[in-house]
Amino acid sequence: MSTRTIASTIAASVLGLSLAAQLTGCAGNGKYTTKFKEEAQGRMNMVKAGTEWDMANQQYESGDLDRALETVNTSLALNDKVAKSHLLKGKIMLELGRLEPAEESFSKAMELDPKFPEAPYYRGIIRERMERNEDALADFALAASLDRSNPQYTIAAAEVLMQMGRFDEAKQRLDPPAGSDLPRFSQNAGIRQTLGHIAMMQRDYPAAVIAFREAAVLAPGELPILEDLARAQLSAGDFAAAEANLARVLSSVKPSERRDLRMLRARCLLEIEKPVDARMILQELAQGEGASDPDVWVQLGNIAVVLEDDFRLREAGNRVVALAPRRHEGYLLLGLYQRRIGKPGAAAELLEKSAERSTADPTPAMVLALVYQQLGKPDLARQAAGRAVAISPDSPRARALAGQFGALADAPTRDQE
Repeated sequence: MSTRTIASTIAASVLGLSLAAQLTGCAGNGKYTTKFKEEAQGRMNMVKAGTEWDMANQQYESGDLDRALETVNTSLALNDKVAKSHLLKGKIMLELGRLEPAEESFSKAMELDPKFPEAPYYRGIIRERMERNEDALADFALAASLDRSNPQYTIAAAEVLMQMGRFDEAKQRLDPPAGSDLPRFSQNAGIRQTLGHIAMMQRDYPAAVIAFREAAVLAPGELPILEDLARAQLSAGDFAAAEANLARVLSSVKPSERRDLRMLRARCLLEIEKPVDARMILQELAQGEGASDPDVWVQLGNIAVVLEDDFRLREAGNRVVALAPRRHEGYLLLGLYQRRIGKPGAAAELLEKSAERSTADPTPAMVLALVYQQLGKPDLARQAAGRAVAISPDSPRARALAGQFGALADAPTRDQE
């Protein structure tokens, strides 16, 4: 073998060994290459899932719920380990009225991130709608414990307690005593407003006025709070303050949108001895579709009594009887009209119909007692006065009238009736 041939053989051997070593190395690194590809694909899916979530959230906020649901499902298909994706799906389901799937999504979000306060909060909303109040309360309380800076979670828990009639517990959550571990929001308008709602439900109107006034100071210009304050002031008998606040609210809305507040303002004006101003409001409300509203005509009838306007009194009474024959006010107004024109017999017949229909207002029975006295029928007058006390045992006027006729001892109780 020549020197060149030997060199060529050695070179070929070295090349073969080198190629074999490279092939062997490639075979050994294959599993690492696959792992790298899988990790890269996972990172890519996370990026795509985030992009899809952003798009779904935008669609949700714009109200395009069907497309939002489709997009968030795509996000979850790419990565189903993200709590906020399940939360978004649950919120979309909630808006679509699909409560059970929404509850499942919120539960999944809680499972993935137990410290995510929005998930139990929204699940609490679902359970409240399902009338599972104890479960809803537990969820809202959990959310409040996870995020002690958000008063909405505390308010939600208090509102569930209010629905359950547990007012003292609700107040303790909203205004916890010293030393309590519950979060405190003493300078939050929503908390004070909710305390006002509790006071209204408990018929503690002075306390409600205080709470709503504090809320109004903390959130000046908030019309719902100002409206709550006006209603509380009206219930507490502070008609002048209520009228002023109602006027402020009405100045910021279209009058046609808040007939209820205009009615309340007319009542306040009547109470503060401004019947003409009240009548102007009510006459406007009685136009068009308002002509079929019996409440407007009852108020107009009350003003007619104050202004001694017999024509309007009869008109209002007839309107109420025609629109709402089962209500007592129309017969009361017509009875008052007959009494005013000197026909006590006709008045008594109408007032009997009114008293039969009245379950909370002692006025028909009280007026009836006076009419029977005028007719020289003391026994019937005493019976009518007793009926007034039975309808409203706590009414000072009814009890005073019954005492005048000696009817207190014979007045039937509600249980006897």
